[in-house]
Amino acid sequence: LESFNHTYFIYDDSNITQQNEYKSQKPDFYDRYCHEVQTEHIIHQELFWHPLRVDDPNDAELFIVPIKIGELLTTFDLSWDKPFQALISHPFYKKHQGNKHITISLPLVTYQYFNKHNVPEFLRWLPSISNVTAALGYDPVAVSEAYQRGEYTGNDYEVPFSQTLPMSHHSFSIGIGNFAEDFPITPASITKFQGSKHFIFYNTASSSSFYNSTRFRHAPVLDVNLTALPYSSIQMDPLSKEEWLSRYSDSKFCLAIRGDNPQSHALLRSVRAGCIPVVISDLWSQYAPCLKSSLQIEQYSIMVKKADFIANPQKKLLELAEIPNSVIEEKLAYLSLAQRVLLPDHSESLFVPAFLKEAMIAMKKTSPAFF
Repeated sequence: LESFNHTYFIYDDSNITQQNEYKSQKPDFYDRYCHEVQTEHIIHQELFWHPLRVDDPNDAELFIVPIKIGELLTTFDLSWDKPFQALISHPFYKKHQGNKHITISLPLVTYQYFNKHNVPEFLRWLPSISNVTAALGYDPVAVSEAYQRGEYTGNDYEVPFSQTLPMSHHSFSIGIGNFAEDFPITPASITKFQGSKHFIFYNTASSSSFYNSTRFRHAPVLDVNLTALPYSSIQMDPLSKEEWLSRYSDSKFCLAIRGDNPQSHALLRSVRAGCIPVVISDLWSQYAPCLKSSLQIEQYSIMVKKADFIANPQKKLLELAEIPNSVIEEKLAYLSLAQRVLLPDHSESLFVPAFLKEAMIAMKKTSPAFF
């Protein structure tokens, strides 16, 4: 990644960027997708300042579309039509017919057939940008292909996955939770691991989740004798933001448990916290791999089968204390690398070349797009 040298151009037409236009937030949407909106913003910011960016589109191999889709979704004042009309009318877009172009959209309700009625303003533009490679929070191509092979028959997510269809010919996953402006990065290291106060951190809501996920989410609180574990912070009670951040970053292991879909913000929050993620979701690597050509989730996480976990949550959590030091050190080395690769705001970030590399791989694979 450090030797990656493919260049890109970012469209600077004000009708596309809508950069200086007033924006008032839709509270319900923004509260739900604020981290996705923040992540889109920081990715665009890092792309803008990266040395691989060129000012002359004739010198570019790739083209970044700076339409902040999360912002369009969560504000009242911005137009959906103006930026997409300006984009498809641009001479370089016409020249490439959307190929070699990349857009970023992290809220799940945009590039998702299952929610097509939620964002009709975006849906009508999808046929015009179907050749644009979409950087998403999950991988609809992998989900659709696995569903067609019958891999989800009888699965908790069978119904939503049956309607999770690719809305672009090319897409890839960067995961969710890469950035939060109030969540500092704690460097992963053996010193940090050994000095962390809490053995395990986990904080969940008492409300129910969809698709049989509540039992998994609540199991660490309801089905574990916490006094049998090394000192941990596992609870359902709400914490203040300051205490939540402090405990997250002062823990050896952090649980990342499947929810309304196979992923959770907890994975990349754990990466930010320098805390080894304990992933309890059999489909995470398929549903939402994070820049998978550069790094595999299994390299920096402890993977626990959901059936094993729900059969005896306490046993599986206690087994974390038995992991050999050599394995811990290897996980931490990969976790330190994951911080550079997956976090766009890391001081030595490799996110931009990893992002571009993933996009170029996705461009070579064409999938049907459904409208």
